[in-house]
Amino acid sequence: MAAHTGSAQATRIAWYELLERDAFMRVWLSKLPPKQLIASDPLPEQRLLTAALQRQGWTIVLLDLGANGRPIVGAAAVRGQHFAFGAAADPDPAVAAEKAVREAWSVTRAPVCERASISAVRTPADHRRYYMSGQGHRDVSWLLQSDAQADLSELSIGLPEPSRDVIVYEWPAKITRPFRVVRVLDPAMIPITFGYGREPLGRSDVQRLVASTGASLDEPMPPHPFP
Repeated sequence: MAAHTGSAQATRIAWYELLERDAFMRVWLSKLPPKQLIASDPLPEQRLLTAALQRQGWTIVLLDLGANGRPIVGAAAVRGQHFAFGAAADPDPAVAAEKAVREAWSVTRAPVCERASISAVRTPADHRRYYMSGQGHRDVSWLLQSDAQADLSELSIGLPEPSRDVIVYEWPAKITRPFRVVRVLDPAMIPITFGYGREPLGRSDVQRLVASTGASLDEPMPPHPFP
């Protein structure tokens, strides 16, 4: 879902968000550590936010979430056992990295809560608390274990355009004006779900990805770190 003063722009942003979440879910379900990215010439906001996080003891790692060089970037912020995550898709890989770092930074700004049972994870806020409290550090450590690296500039393959199967819905509510609020759905994309044991296991592509890890479809997976 996305909002913009123009319908076309809102639709485009919502499409990029769908691509970003599908890419993240495919990485998360396959448990294959993505390549780490090097931003040799980061945009100004990314540079400022990264420096601010580093002063607070956070390490920032950029991750290649896209397939075949597509500019879909994850940003992991790590401080001891605490973990925050952001992601973004954009035709410009530098912009995608900047947005991902901004999202991870925003997660670190929320208060750190006490640990709770993994079975109590239900909402996006619960996912954030699970990893920001340090409780889920073992569940996410594999995400940073790849030795492969690439420069951000190598993500040069364009993002795909929506297919004919894509559904675009614009909220008709006048209360959102002047902003247009749009949601984009694509049955080919793996939807992100929130809550412990709430993965979309009825999908054949999800079943194949989980089976490739040797995990059982009958056992709940750890909740993902997406905020």
